[in-house]
Amino acid sequence: MAAIIAGGAVALAAVVGVIVVATSGGDKGNQGDGPHPTPSPSSSSETPTASPTPADDPFESNSPSPTATDRKIPFFQIKKGDCFNLPVGGGGTNEVKSCYSPHDAEVVATHQLTGSYTTSSEIQEQASSLCRLDWQLAVKRQPPGTAEGTYVQFPKISGYNMGIKTVSCSLIGNRTNTKKLTKPLS
Repeated sequence: MAAIIAGGAVALAAVVGVIVVATSGGDKGNQGDGPHPTPSPSSSSETPTASPTPADDPFESNSPSPTATDRKIPFFQIKKGDCFNLPVGGGGTNEVKSCYSPHDAEVVATHQLTGSYTTSSEIQEQASSLCRLDWQLAVKRQPPGTAEGTYVQFPKISGYNMGIKTVSCSLIGNRTNTKKLTKPLS
């Protein structure tokens, strides 16, 4: 049983991409399998370049999940209000945590990819575009110094071709993962 679960985690990591962004800006990092810092709008008055569309996602909700915490689930099953620790190495399996205990991130929105994509880079660009307005609105509601970075999880092209279409948009304590969130976001 453990071998099956471990094999699933390896397969999932092969089909997931992530981006970590500091809300106060940063240097463009390498694009690869793990999270890397990339620039993000820091001005709350900046106009988003794309208009995100809400997902018809049966997993999305407006309140934190009442289910048990400290369990690992794939990024495409987490929902708005869920708190989690970032996966080691930037994979796609998140450790769900209580929002009232130290945690790395909280999901502020999920979206469903639509359209046709031929590369993981195209999916990454669309995922960031879908999350942009959600991040800007969520950051505006936070007390200063609360959430200092953004995090997006999305399928790589192989995962998309297998039917994984979910994009998860989260705020994080900071992009270096040295600051934890300790309560639900505002």
